[in-house]
Amino acid sequence: MADQIQTTWMWHDEASNGVKGAIIDLDEQVIQWMDQPGCACGDSGESQLISDFLQQGAIVGLPDDIQAEIMAELSRIAS
Repeated sequence: MADQIQTTWMWHDEASNGVKGAIIDLDEQVIQWMDQPGCACGDSGESQLISDFLQQGAIVGLPDDIQAEIMAELSRIAS
């Protein structure tokens, strides 16, 4: 049985004292960056191609440990 692949993350955003999140959509090959996940806000997210993330890094402020975890999961998927 194959290992489970983590595709979601949430972390505390010190700048806003809120929560941010990321969802990897493997079918669409994008990462959905969420600002305040769970709120009923209208425009609370951005999309980034996985290939762009791998080449340029995140388009949002992202803690180093979360970026490392996402990179590690995407590396597992690619192998």
